[in-house]
Amino acid sequence: MRQILFFILLLSSTISFGQFAIITDIDGYTNIRKDDSKGKNIVDKSQNGHLIYCFESKDDWTNIDYTKDDK
Repeated sequence: MRQILFFILLLSSTISFGQFAIITDIDGYTNIRKDDSKGKNIVDKSQNGHLIYCFESKDDWTNIDYTKDDK
């Protein structure tokens, strides 16, 4: 039974590719955009100290997931 649980734990840890991060920016906030282009696509701002979940990165852009005001 322990071997099965160990195998499931090992398998699930290799499948997950995201990681947690904390916003830290000189401005005190970070813009959250709808897609990976500059322009008027800002959907939210996140203050320093906010916890986010990061997925894959591409160039200077990172796909994230976060919670704000229980949403």
